[in-house]
Amino acid sequence: MILPESKYLSESTQLINIKAIDWNGPEALMQWWNRDTNRDEWKFVNEPIEVVVGKNGLEWGQNLIPVPDNITSLKKEGDMKTPAGLFGLCFAFGYEANPRIKWPYLPLNENFVGVDDPDSRYYNCIVDQKKLQDHDWKSAEIMLRPDGLYKWGLVIDFNFENQIKGGGSQIFMHIWRGPGQGTEGCIAMPEEKVIELLNWIDGSKKPLLWIQ
Repeated sequence: MILPESKYLSESTQLINIKAIDWNGPEALMQWWNRDTNRDEWKFVNEPIEVVVGKNGLEWGQNLIPVPDNITSLKKEGDMKTPAGLFGLCFAFGYEANPRIKWPYLPLNENFVGVDDPDSRYYNCIVDQKKLQDHDWKSAEIMLRPDGLYKWGLVIDFNFENQIKGGGSQIFMHIWRGPGQGTEGCIAMPEEKVIELLNWIDGSKKPLLWIQ
């Protein structure tokens, strides 16, 4: 695993690596790494696991390291691509009220939507629409999905700070439909792997996500 230079990585002792098999396709591998202290070498926790990314592969996006100089385009809303780069992790979410994980968790209900309308003040936010009076979005995803893909999930810290309007939204790690079936930009995997991931990540270890 080749890692970029980053002050964030130097402070972290837990890392999730997503490596696309082809930057233009959905198939990828996921492997977890850790180390005892930030002065130690990284060691892998598991063998590579089959996952999927966006239907159209990867595209560089706003992240914790500089985008390479030779990159002329970035991830955009609706491009069916997963952002590449180094990212932090936000809160977990799911359908259970109290999953007993050591990570911030949002229990979902039928009122929650993920806003993907770039013109909305709530762009790239998961909101409880019942608590809001100004539903200013024209497009939003119902989080309590009938297909159960969001039964367990984790929000990737993408396009929040210094937000780029139309730069992409609602990028999660969640349950997949099956092998080779790409997403609209998220990273997806078998349900048991999402559960393992949510139980593995530890906030005290400053976990990061390296998508390449």
